[in-house]
Amino acid sequence: MTMMGIHYSFTILALVVSAQGQTDLAVQIGEDATLPCTGVTYDGLSQSWDKDSTTLVAIQTPLGGTTPSPPFYYENDIAAAGLTGRFTANGDLTTVTITDVVEGDDGAYRCSSGSASYTLQLTSYKLQSVAIQPAGPVTGYVGDAFEATCTADSKPAASFNWTYQGDSSFMETGATLRINELKSTDNGTYVCTAYHQYATSTASVQLSVKPASSKPGLSPGAIAGIVVGSLAGAGLIGVAVYFAVKKSECSKGLDKY
Repeated sequence: MTMMGIHYSFTILALVVSAQGQTDLAVQIGEDATLPCTGVTYDGLSQSWDKDSTTLVAIQTPLGGTTPSPPFYYENDIAAAGLTGRFTANGDLTTVTITDVVEGDDGAYRCSSGSASYTLQLTSYKLQSVAIQPAGPVTGYVGDAFEATCTADSKPAASFNWTYQGDSSFMETGATLRINELKSTDNGTYVCTAYHQYATSTASVQLSVKPASSKPGLSPGAIAGIVVGSLAGAGLIGVAVYFAVKKSECSKGLDKY
C-alpha cells in the first residue's frame, strides 16, 4: 500500500506471542468502551489489535524507516466483526475505542507487539425495563392468594429477590412472589430487586389488603334479578308441562271413539 509517496508493507509476521496479561472489561450496552494496550511497548517493527484472533488495525515501521506508519484498518474484518464506524485507534495503538457498544461486541481484544501482548475480555451487559405484573396498586382480601411476577430486559440473565418495606426480615427469592393466604398485616409495599454481577435495578408494587367481608359480590338488585329470572323460567316450564299433559289426555279420549 502507498501513502503520501511512502510504501508501507502490512504483512504481519507469524509470531509466537507470549501472553503477559488479561483483564475482564464489562461495558453497559449503548456506552463507549476504551481499551488500553497495558504493558505492551512498541518493538520498533509492528503492533496490532485483533478481536478473537482476527486483526482489526495495525501499525508497522517501513523497511529502512524509523517511525511507524499511521494506523491501517482492516475494513473487511472490522465489518465482519460488526464494528464498522464504531472502532477507532489512536496513532500509536496505545488505546482503541468502541462506541455505542452492542451485544455482538463481546470477545477477546488483544494488543500485541513482538512477543508481548495484552488481552481484554469485553463483556457487554444491560439491566433495564424492570417491571412487576400486576403493576399495582393492587387490592387483595384476607384469605385470598396474592401473586406478583417481576421481569427485566437483562444480559446476562437477571436474578430476583423480594423485600417488604418496613420488615427487614422479609426476603423471598425468584421472579414470582406468592402469598397463599393474605392477612391484614400483609398490607404494604413489596420491592423486587433484579440483579446480576454488573448491575442492580428495582421496581415496587403497593398491596392493599382488605377484610374478606368487603370483597365485591352480587348487589341486592342483581340477586333480585336472578331470583325473578329463575321464577319466570320455572313458570314457563310449568306451563309447558301443563299443556303437554292436557294434550296427552285429549289423545287418549279420542282413541276411545
